[in-house]
Formats: sequence, structure tokens, C-alpha cells
Amino acid sequence: MIENTLRPELTARLHQRLAAFRDGFRHNLALIGPPGSGKSFQLQRLLAQPPPGLLLLYCPLYRESCRSFLSRFLCAVLQAGPGLPDTAAAVRTAEQLAARRLYGEAFNRALDTVPVLSQERGMPCVLIFDEFLFLEELGLGHAFHELGKRVMTWNSTLFILSSSACFRARLILRERLQLLFGQFELLELDAVDRPSAEAWLQQELRGIRGAREIVPFLLQWLGRSPWYLAVFLKRFRELAEL
Repeated sequence: MIENTLRPELTARLHQRLAAFRDGFRHNLALIGPPGSGKSFQLQRLLAQPPPGLLLLYCPLYRESCRSFLSRFLCAVLQAGPGLPDTAAAVRTAEQLAARRLYGEAFNRALDTVPVLSQERGMPCVLIFDEFLFLEELGLGHAFHELGKRVMTWNSTLFILSSSACFRARLILRERLQLLFGQFELLELDAVDRPSAEAWLQQELRGIRGAREIVPFLLQWLGRSPWYLAVFLKRFRELAEL
């Protein structure tokens, strides 16, 4: 059962798509919206309630070195499949290429660890790249071409991409990731409006004394970014329990 969240319709949509993928119907997803609209928040909620029978592989992207990104991505693969010999061997191949600074080929081999992991675990995989446009800033000029090839051919992998750069993301999805061929469903998020944010905060803080009074202060102080609010709420509930 899906809990009542900040965006219940979007949450239901995501779970619907994952359930359909588990049943053999793949439709990749792209979440785009301005900073603070709640994309990472929604994806992390999805990770907190993963549907059975699916392997979720989540990798957020930042402004960092290519070596750093590859290291984090390969660590995520190993954590999703600890002790799997074929997966470990595939990861080592990518790591060796990265150590030689052959980052383009290392990226290709890192992507190719996903179907190996999926086969060894015996489950279809959901690959999530949060803020995927940062791939460009890593100096991987061919990254979207390579990603697009795998989007077209990997039927056992569902791709979920997100971006805060809305115009650029639409362009990349259309020109390089086969949006026009039905490979991606585009989900656009607007900034969270104040009434929705207030209602969600009241719900999250119910049972805590003084919650009604603190909600306006939180919105004034932190804004309406679901991710920042969720971080504060987690700590606030921990303190309330103490």
C-alpha cells in the first residue's frame, strides 16, 4: 500500500510503472523539474519502499571527477550484489580501465556490469541516475550515446533519469535517448505550492506538540524543497522521541 505522501499521484505513478516492469512491460521514466521540486525526494521514497522482485540501483550525480563518479557507481553495483563472482569480475575490469584513466571505456564497462548483476541476482534491474546531465560535465562526451544504445536494447533494465535543467534534459532525451520513439515517459514536476507543503508537514509532524506553530517557521526558514524539509523532519522526530 502506498502511503499518503507529498505527491501521492506521482508516487502511485512510479509504483505503477515499476509493477508493470516486474510483469514484463518496460517503460522508462524521466523526471524533470526545477531545483527544489522534489525529484530526489521522490526517488529516495521509492528506494525506501522498493517493490518485491526488482533490483533497484540508485546513483546520484554531482559536480565531481569522472574517477569519483565511476568509483561510486561501481560500489553501488557491488553493494547490490555482494559476493557474486561474475559481477565482481565485471567491476574489476571497469576499475582497471579507470585506474589507467581510460574513462570513456571504463564508463561503458561500468554500465555493462548492470546486466551481469541482474542475471546473477535473477531479478530485473531498475537503474536510476539522479541529475543525469552531470554525465556531460564529467568529460564523457559519448555518455548519452552509450546510454541510449542500452536504453534501446536492454529489455531487462528499466531506466529512471532525473534532471533540474529542464530545457537541456528535454533536448538530450529527444535527440539522444529516444524519447520520440516511446522509450521514455516524461514526468514534469512543478515547484511545490505552499498549501501542499503545509499539509504535508502537518501530516508528518502529527502527534508532536507544537507542530502547528512550527510549520510556518519551517517553510520560511527552509523553503519548500521536499528534500531539505525531509532531512530536518527526520532529525526533528528523533529529538522528539528523545
